[in-house]
Amino acid sequence: MARGSSRTTFYTSANRRSWEGLRLGVIALILYKFTTTVEAALNRHTISDSFSR
Repeated sequence: MARGSSRTTFYTSANRRSWEGLRLGVIALILYKFTTTVEAALNRHTISDSFSR
Protein backbone atom coordinates (compact mmCIF):
# COMPACT_ATOMS: atom_id res chain seq x y z
CA MET A 1 0.00 0.00 0.00
CA ALA A 2 2.86 2.37 0.72
CA ARG A 3 4.03 1.98 -2.85
CA GLY A 4 0.71 3.10 -4.28
CA SER A 5 0.52 6.11 -2.00
CA SER A 6 4.00 7.30 -3.00
CA ARG A 7 3.03 6.94 -6.64
CA THR A 8 -0.12 8.99 -6.03
CA THR A 9 1.95 11.61 -4.22
CA PHE A 10 4.35 11.78 -7.18
CA TYR A 11 1.55 12.29 -9.68
CA THR A 12 -0.10 14.88 -7.47
CA SER A 13 3.19 16.71 -7.06
CA ALA A 14 3.87 16.62 -10.81
CA ASN A 15 0.34 17.78 -11.52
CA ARG A 16 0.72 20.65 -9.06
CA ARG A 17 4.02 21.72 -10.65
CA SER A 18 2.42 21.67 -14.09
CA TRP A 19 -0.45 23.87 -12.98
CA GLU A 20 1.91 26.27 -11.19
CA GLY A 21 4.06 26.52 -14.31
CA LEU A 22 1.02 27.23 -16.44
CA ARG A 23 -0.21 29.83 -13.95
CA LEU A 24 3.18 31.56 -13.91
CA GLY A 25 3.22 31.56 -17.70
CA VAL A 26 -0.17 33.27 -17.80
CA ILE A 27 0.95 35.87 -15.25
CA ALA A 28 4.11 36.53 -17.29
CA LEU A 29 2.02 36.96 -20.44
CA ILE A 30 -0.31 39.43 -18.70
CA LEU A 31 2.65 41.44 -17.38
CA TYR A 32 4.25 41.46 -20.83
CA LYS A 33 1.06 42.72 -22.49
CA PHE A 34 0.66 45.39 -19.79
CA THR A 35 4.26 46.53 -20.21
CA THR A 36 4.03 46.78 -23.98
CA THR A 37 0.75 48.69 -23.72
CA VAL A 38 2.25 51.20 -21.29
CA GLU A 39 5.37 51.55 -23.43
CA ALA A 40 3.30 52.19 -26.55
CA ALA A 41 1.21 54.77 -24.71
CA LEU A 42 4.32 56.58 -23.49
CA ASN A 43 5.86 56.57 -26.96
CA ARG A 44 2.78 58.32 -28.39
CA HIS A 45 3.12 61.29 -26.05
CA THR A 46 5.06 64.24 -27.33
CA ILE A 47 7.45 66.23 -25.18
CA SER A 48 6.14 69.71 -24.49
CA ASP A 49 8.15 72.76 -25.47
CA SER A 50 8.99 73.62 -21.88
CA PHE A 51 10.89 70.33 -21.48
CA SER A 52 12.64 70.40 -24.84
CA ARG A 53 14.46 73.71 -24.27
